[in-house]
Formats: sequence, structure tokens, C-alpha cells
Amino acid sequence: MLKVLLSGVLILLLSQPLFAEDKEFSIYQGMISSAGKIPKFIIVNEREITLARDIKVMDSKERDATLSDLKTGKWVYIVSEHTPDGPVAKKIYIIPKHVSKRDKHNYPFMEKEEKTKHR
Repeated sequence: MLKVLLSGVLILLLSQPLFAEDKEFSIYQGMISSAGKIPKFIIVNEREITLARDIKVMDSKERDATLSDLKTGKWVYIVSEHTPDGPVAKKIYIIPKHVSKRDKHNYPFMEKEEKTKHR
């Protein structure tokens, strides 16, 4: 009986991350209207987006880019995590223009991000 109880407790402890609260993410695109406060935040669609310390910046072909590539007037596709202080960008893809729903198939990362919506 004690073995069964200890086994149950061990399983419960090992599976603890499964019970962790899921994080909420938002995905949207827009044009950068201000990049003057990088590395802290950018403004897209009149919304201040805080940049995560471990942010991944990529181009539309999923090649690595840098924060210095985020410039005013550039279109971006943002994956941000909801926090009590507002959205925090975890990934930013630099895109050539606004991408309509029917054209998203040309950008595989968009379909992938929208299917998973979690990290």
C-alpha cells in the first residue's frame, strides 16, 4: 500500500509542469510607427509593444535578423505574450507588406504560429 501511495506522489510531482497555467499569446501584424526606444519597446498600430529580453527577430523567410533591423515604416508580424503590464513580444518577423488571410500560405511561419499559439 505504501509503495502505491509513494508511486502516486512521485507521479504527481514529476507531472507538475503539466498542470502549469497556459500562457496566452496574441498574433498580429502592423507597421512600426516608432522604433526609437529599442531595445525596450516599439510602437505598432498605436500600441506600445515591450520587447522580451530573449526576443527572436527574423525576416519573412525565417532567417535571423536583429533588433537594428526593426525600423520605422517596416511591416512586422508579432507573436506576443500577455502579461499584467501589457503585451511582450517574443517573436517578430519582418514582412514586406500587410499579408492578407488568403496570402498567408506564402509565409509558412504564419500558419505555424497561428496553429500553435503557444511556446
